[in-house]
Amino acid sequence: MKLEGISSKQIRFFSWLVLVFCLILGWLGILLSLLGIFFGVIIKFYFLLAFGASAFFLVKNFHRDFWKSEFFLVIAVSLTAALAFLFWSAPTIFSGRDQGSLSEAAIRLVENNSLPFSSEISNEFFKIYGPGKALNFPGFNYNFEGNLITQFSPGYIAWLASFFSIFGLTGFSLANGLTFFIFLVAFYLVSRQFLTLGPALASLFLILTSFVFPWFLKFTLSENLALALFWFGLFQLLNFLRKEDRFSFIYLLLTWGLFIFSRPEAWAFILIINVLLFFKLRNKKDLQILILDKKNLALILIIGVIFTASVRVNPQAFLELFKGALKPLLFFQKEISGAKAFSLFFYMLKVLKIYFLSGFLIFAAMEIFHLIRKKKTEMLIPFLAGLPAFFYLIQPGITLDHPWMLRRLAFCVIPLLVLYSVFLWNDFLKKRIFFYAVCGLMLAGNIGITAPFLTFIPDENLLRQTADLSQNFAASDLIFVDQKTSGSGWSMMTGPLNFVLGKQAVYLFNPADVAKINLEKFSDVYFIIPDGQLAFYEENGLPGRLNYIKDYQLHNRILTETTVEKSQVSGMRTSLPEIKDITVRGGIYKLKK
Repeated sequence: MKLEGISSKQIRFFSWLVLVFCLILGWLGILLSLLGIFFGVIIKFYFLLAFGASAFFLVKNFHRDFWKSEFFLVIAVSLTAALAFLFWSAPTIFSGRDQGSLSEAAIRLVENNSLPFSSEISNEFFKIYGPGKALNFPGFNYNFEGNLITQFSPGYIAWLASFFSIFGLTGFSLANGLTFFIFLVAFYLVSRQFLTLGPALASLFLILTSFVFPWFLKFTLSENLALALFWFGLFQLLNFLRKEDRFSFIYLLLTWGLFIFSRPEAWAFILIINVLLFFKLRNKKDLQILILDKKNLALILIIGVIFTASVRVNPQAFLELFKGALKPLLFFQKEISGAKAFSLFFYMLKVLKIYFLSGFLIFAAMEIFHLIRKKKTEMLIPFLAGLPAFFYLIQPGITLDHPWMLRRLAFCVIPLLVLYSVFLWNDFLKKRIFFYAVCGLMLAGNIGITAPFLTFIPDENLLRQTADLSQNFAASDLIFVDQKTSGSGWSMMTGPLNFVLGKQAVYLFNPADVAKINLEKFSDVYFIIPDGQLAFYEENGLPGRLNYIKDYQLHNRILTETTVEKSQVSGMRTSLPEIKDITVRGGIYKLKK
């Protein structure tokens, strides 16, 4: 189906921008990180070349009809939305959860020019625990050489690091903003292949007002990169199936190859895409010629070599990636088998309901069954391509606190639910007044959920307060930080104390480890302990060695806890989390050596 109002030249221009500012940059970052030569000057030089080439193209086409179409309206809307959402975000750099660990890994990559790194205190804990998970440094493992290395694959880390090397902490927001912009335009292009202008724009605004997108844009999570890669890859897949264009096939290879280094679901997506290519292409001989093309084979070989090198550099990360890919398929494991598995799915439905997503699930399911019955295979391609991600409706594979658990659905499932809901309304509500009335109701529901959280910035002022607190310590001091020092184990200050403020801070979960560390390496040893946690250290024989220095106090805004155990999901009530102001008080203590 021809994209009315969007020329092939405009599509090539968008694809080229994604190639230059996302795909090549992503591959460059991965290569530099694996080779241990991740120098900011290389990234800056590449950005200069990319911006120069883009400026030349824009100036060349400035006075042409190239600019007069719906496509650049979508560009403007998408860019405005991305910038507006980023205004209410801040770098998520505090330790304890994935977003902090990914941010720290990116900053360490820029600081050390390679993925592995170490410090005096990490070396001390390596002597205690040896290779494997580094529990005192959330999100990292010890390799056999005793260095810390991220437990995540390098795709999103290198992506963040590229922007951090130029823009500092603001670069994290810019990195997420670019991926969100690419997603919005790619999503619109996908919808536009099946819908006329009005319904396609309606689907775009339903995406913009849905809670999960402005919410997870606030966090440095790999799903943000996956959002751009999946939808741009899906658009290129549809484009290739329609035209059998060689350039679309190259984009497919580059996009889904980069996906492998970002999310575990990539392997399942690639399997489905290969099946779709085999059954959908009219001429199997042309497909064989395309795959056996020397340039395509060379590109596949290069991707394979880079992947092999990445596994050799950080095998533990890819073992975790492999486990993550299998986890959704193992929902019949013992602890959640049978009725408990059903209870978990029922709990997911309740969570979808409170975020105004269950309606989209119902509408999309109706449309998918309708398309299957009518054998409209082309309109089923987006659903089939994303089918593996729907396992997360049954088993999210992460802790069950929300909205955290929705991150698994954000980059693929929820956009597909929106898309197929609009397909349904477009098919059955022939009078446009009814179509837009339903869209208006769904938009209002989205806004009602999203608006209260739109301006909320997690840990907004915590870095400034952490910097003030860090003035009590010298760079040569050792600082043990309790998990609840900042009020939440998901926002520990150990990371920014280290990689932003230059202090030797470490999360301490086992006070007995203090006796196993060579404290003579450090000028002084301090503990930061919140009120209520001091008894924990008294039980472990430390109070006689701790001299009280001064009080500390931190203020933060958090979401109320919504965590439940898997064994309890069937009887749990669900409601939206609330924004809560908290004050954490405690003391700074100095250890007698």
